[in-house]
Amino acid sequence: WLELAPAMLDRWRESSRPRLREFAVKSTRFFDRALLWIIGLGILLPTMHQSSLGSLILLSGPRLHPLWNTSLLPAFFLLTALAMGYAMVVFESAFSHHVFGRKPDLQMLMSLQKAAAWGAAIFVAFRIFDVAARGAFTYALRPDRFAVMFWIESALFLSPLAFMFLRGAVPKMGSLVREAMIVAFAGALYRFDAFLLAFDPGPGWAYFPSVTETFVTVGLVSLEVAGYIALVKVFPILGGLPHPVTGPRRQKAIKTHPAPSPAH
Repeated sequence: WLELAPAMLDRWRESSRPRLREFAVKSTRFFDRALLWIIGLGILLPTMHQSSLGSLILLSGPRLHPLWNTSLLPAFFLLTALAMGYAMVVFESAFSHHVFGRKPDLQMLMSLQKAAAWGAAIFVAFRIFDVAARGAFTYALRPDRFAVMFWIESALFLSPLAFMFLRGAVPKMGSLVREAMIVAFAGALYRFDAFLLAFDPGPGWAYFPSVTETFVTVGLVSLEVAGYIALVKVFPILGGLPHPVTGPRRQKAIKTHPAPSPAH
């Protein structure tokens, strides 16, 4: 919320209410000085969260399957989160392009997806090296569900890099989105397997998300999407239309995001 505050204050600076306008002007001065540190903290806290997820599952000890049970889990969770983060930026940009009729910066998205693909491939390389160094690679060759999921995860993480080399130099937006969603899905599957498939709760015990829990998760994601749409419509977060858009989408986009003033 602190990172988004300047965009919200930008709208309030044009308010007809003097007190709100004065508050926005004074607060903007503060954020102009402090935003660099706020962004740094905004990067630090999620990295701590992701590495802590890996540390948490390590508490299960021998109950965790050897293909996932490694002291490098905190680093693996963080590395996959970085790759997923770049991929989700590509997806969200494509989402804005489709819904709001905005022309995307294809060159930038190509660079972001390239970082996501290479990050996912580096994770696979480190993971296979770690499994082999621990003498657990034989588990990956067994005909059971653990080995199958291990190789499915690896294939998903590696496929965006393969697509990147096979497709043209200037890919279409659809190709970038598919590659980005594969990276995001692979990272989600890795977490799902670590916490559910690879964890043995003990004899006679088993757990899988119920229908109610699944709907709660879907509902939370839907609320996040709805919140995103509401925020970018109310506040100048996207900054208007960076490039001309033609057709029916242009009229919709202009209505949703009027052109920014020269001050912006």
